[in-house]
Amino acid sequence: MGLLMNKHNVSCVECEEVPCGLCGSVVHAAIAQGYDYEYQTTTQQFTFVQCAQCGHIFLSPRPKMAYAHIIYPSNYYTLEGRHSAQSSKIISFFKKKIIENRLSFFKDFFTKPVRVLEIGCGDCSLLLSLKHKFPHIACTGVDLAFTETIRAACTHADIALRQGPIEDITLGDSSYDLVILNQLIEHLWHPAQVIAKISRSIAPGGMLSIETVNVCGYDRKFFSKSFWGGYYFPRHMNLFSFESLGALLKRNNFKIVKRYSLLAPIIWTFSFHALVCHTPGKMRTALGKFFADRNPFCLALFAMVDCIALILRCTTSNQKIIARKVLEE
Repeated sequence: MGLLMNKHNVSCVECEEVPCGLCGSVVHAAIAQGYDYEYQTTTQQFTFVQCAQCGHIFLSPRPKMAYAHIIYPSNYYTLEGRHSAQSSKIISFFKKKIIENRLSFFKDFFTKPVRVLEIGCGDCSLLLSLKHKFPHIACTGVDLAFTETIRAACTHADIALRQGPIEDITLGDSSYDLVILNQLIEHLWHPAQVIAKISRSIAPGGMLSIETVNVCGYDRKFFSKSFWGGYYFPRHMNLFSFESLGALLKRNNFKIVKRYSLLAPIIWTFSFHALVCHTPGKMRTALGKFFADRNPFCLALFAMVDCIALILRCTTSNQKIIARKVLEE
């Protein structure tokens, strides 16, 4: 299988074999293999495996954390501002509406002077929107890197930023009332340790909101061996179902309040992009340009597909879980 490389690529990144991040088992079996179809940061093939003991699906071998700057290049979509108003007013408009709708559960929560932490805040569009609507809340964002434009906007809005892997960042005990992880937990090298850290950082009665890939999405079976967009080689390290993510949260003193499927047009787009662009020369074809996350018409098409799927009570490849921090028993 050929793979188109861009001018930013490297020949390889150093990888490491890892045990299951949830149960520690070293016994697993390969279930899917593929390349970095989106950014072509490396020529290597990567493998997702399934734990023989608990069923968790994770990347192994995986890039070492020291290579994060390679697999998250400067043209990564959050750094590039691909879904911002400057890049696409249509995508930005619908993104804002979707964010507001998904946070509607917390509308009464935000009437108080709460402390909000978003991990993996990207271009900080969510925090900026929150701060605009509820200026009395305290907002903090964490991510691997921020552009000067993002920093300036957050400084103006009185949003604190902390840069680096969340695995390396210290969070104070009971420091936050709401922690948000949108499309973040699947990127973590050590999800169990991070959830434990987050649990300690949330005050009793505080809330945790997670959106992530759902490995049980109905569309996965169409692309399961390599091209499914939920694999997102090599940036997705751990993939969860409703059950596995719920179990991880319960072990860390969270009570599930609500969980449901979300539309997953981005994953559909990544799937077809990988399928049609995995060989040299296909990236610039009409199909290659259509199946791109910067194309609002492509995203709208797959959003409609998932709307029908949700009506039919299918599980999509995107999930949301809201949980409340409870006292240790």
